[in-house]
Amino acid sequence: MAKRPYFSITKDSFEKNAGYKSTVHALAELIDNSFEAEAERVVIVLQVDSKSQLQKIAIIDDGKGMESALLQMAVCEKAGSYLERQREEGPGARRKLGKYGVGLPKASISQCNNFSVWSWVAGGCKSAKRNSIDIMDEDWIKGGAEIDDSISEQPPLNWLKAAGMERAEHGTMVLWDDLDGLTWSRARWGQYSGLIPNMEFEVGRVYRKLLNDENATFSIDIIVVNNQFRELESNNLKSNDPLYTIKGQNVPRKTFDNGEVWPPDDPLFDKFGEYPMNIEVPMKNGGIKEVIVTWRCSLARKNVFSKLNGTNAGNLPHGKHARRNVGLSLLREDREISMSMALAIPSEPRERWFGVEVDLPHELDTILGMTNNKQEYTRLERVLQHDPSEYIEEGESSSECLRRIEKEDNDLAICLRIAWKTQEIWKETKRSHLNFREEHNKITSGDDGAVEIDEDETVVDPEGKAEEVASGADQQKKPKPSSPEETDKLKAEYENELKKAGVPMNEAEQIAARIVDRGLSYAIAYRSGLGSPFFNVRDIKGVKLIELNTDHLAYKYIKSSIEDIESEDIEELKKRIESSKIAMHLMLEAWAKNETEALVDKEKRRLHRLREDWGRHLESFIQELEKDADVE
Repeated sequence: MAKRPYFSITKDSFEKNAGYKSTVHALAELIDNSFEAEAERVVIVLQVDSKSQLQKIAIIDDGKGMESALLQMAVCEKAGSYLERQREEGPGARRKLGKYGVGLPKASISQCNNFSVWSWVAGGCKSAKRNSIDIMDEDWIKGGAEIDDSISEQPPLNWLKAAGMERAEHGTMVLWDDLDGLTWSRARWGQYSGLIPNMEFEVGRVYRKLLNDENATFSIDIIVVNNQFRELESNNLKSNDPLYTIKGQNVPRKTFDNGEVWPPDDPLFDKFGEYPMNIEVPMKNGGIKEVIVTWRCSLARKNVFSKLNGTNAGNLPHGKHARRNVGLSLLREDREISMSMALAIPSEPRERWFGVEVDLPHELDTILGMTNNKQEYTRLERVLQHDPSEYIEEGESSSECLRRIEKEDNDLAICLRIAWKTQEIWKETKRSHLNFREEHNKITSGDDGAVEIDEDETVVDPEGKAEEVASGADQQKKPKPSSPEETDKLKAEYENELKKAGVPMNEAEQIAARIVDRGLSYAIAYRSGLGSPFFNVRDIKGVKLIELNTDHLAYKYIKSSIEDIESEDIEELKKRIESSKIAMHLMLEAWAKNETEALVDKEKRRLHRLREDWGRHLESFIQELEKDADVE
């Protein structure tokens, strides 16, 4: 067999570190392959050292396997077996999770420097073929990085036995070695950190439809072994449904001394609606194919969002779980692509008490901007962030607007139809939850007495507190408008200016309301795509808008390391706080480097004065904070 070229990706190549949001997303790519290979069982084996540090990772399935030639192609970038899928009819267009045929090599090299693949189609693992990639082999890279024919080689039995796959008649095993790109270096870190807890949550959500399908035989297991292959832990992944309509879903709950749990409801949410829409998609052969897009939504039951003995539901175990599932779930063929925040408001805690998902067919991949690693619908995400009024011309109805755009750009018209329907359903579902809260402001729960629904759950969060403190210290808090009409007008002005500055529609609306209602002169927003700065500062009608860069490496230490803590695990809290302290010191050291390495004395003096001014402002803000009765 002729050798096939392999794209020259080295340890320093851009492609090595691009594309996958986390180790969980890279593993999901390989799980997709297993599902397409008609596997009934996928086992992820994590080998750890004595400190729970990950050493190697294997993904093993009992799918139909690959012949020698197909295995050779599978490890080559852009040489997979499902390259032609979008908008095609026939066998290649049947329900599949894959997209471009780049998953195995791309996902693997994003996490490790070398990987091996064994696959067998019949006769058990003794008949397996193997092929491998080692991007640390510089001679191989310089020589053209061609892939040799697959060779006959039995997979390492220790791994197969650990997975319980040594007797599989057919299957595939992928082994990641020399791990260097892991998001989490440990299998577990406390109760809720590390690779396993994140896989349980994220992978359970991505494949929730498949794992919960009564007619399907598909399971995902995680097994942890030490260097001697002694089993340390075993987990079977369960569905994590962000709509919370699956009965028996594994959601943490408050447990009383008598063994009863709160809330007692199962499921936690009620189905609120299902809305299908027919879409006509142009095919490459010139024909039209009609596909169906389906929206589903749900609302939390009264007990679920009610206070328990004075404690807000959001601070109870199930509330903290729901907080991590906030957003719009975008599905492709029943497989979640992303939990989009395009319509969500980060500082609005009540959004955890309803769910919305939209299921999209693969025929819409190109139209909606599906990425090749199946992590985002880029075009749909962009359109979702804009109000329909930005597309509708004066005197035009929405349907007239769509007909006009359809003549100019049919793909955009389809995208707009889906986005506008999504915005409509999101707003209606949220409005229904808020109305439900208002109608039932009190309920009674047995012997526990009155349990109040928290009418003011949108308490001032840390960001909001900082905004108020800074505004107060500056003595620039703006007077509140004198009438509802003036309030609405001012909010609309701020919202318009924020959207001009690139703030997404839903967040602009929320920030504008915060500025006007609280009389703020400072506001904080979270943005991606800001480049190298950790934050940006803009002036919005006299309000200082601070945009924190969520893509910056420091962000996950400052913000993410201290959020989503679902337990009172002291050791976990200590580790996360330590990470934040380290990041704070690194920021100061980065400033010191900037100041001391200034080439001109005048620039050094300017930076010195800036540091002194910054220190004075910070001191005045802290003094304002300490006036608050809650700060001792």
